[in-house]
Amino acid sequence: VGMLQHKPLALRLMTALIRVAVILGCALVGWGAWQQVAVGLDSKSVVLGYPTALLPLPALLCTASIAVMAFIELIQQTPLDLGHGADVE
Repeated sequence: VGMLQHKPLALRLMTALIRVAVILGCALVGWGAWQQVAVGLDSKSVVLGYPTALLPLPALLCTASIAVMAFIELIQQTPLDLGHGADVE
């Protein structure tokens, strides 16, 4: 992506594609986590007795928050922050 710095349209399109891919990845992980939450509603941990639906819940919440942030950046058309490391590569 760093090579596209001098081509603003291509960089914007690649940025949008990256954010759509992040949202899609989050949707897939979130869907799988939700399925595990649904399966775990009926079972309890053997030792502590807590619902096993709590185990995949952090993955579901993290993917939801990452997807929301990527969606906001996609709507606002926030440019990628390539940082100073892009010049070194």
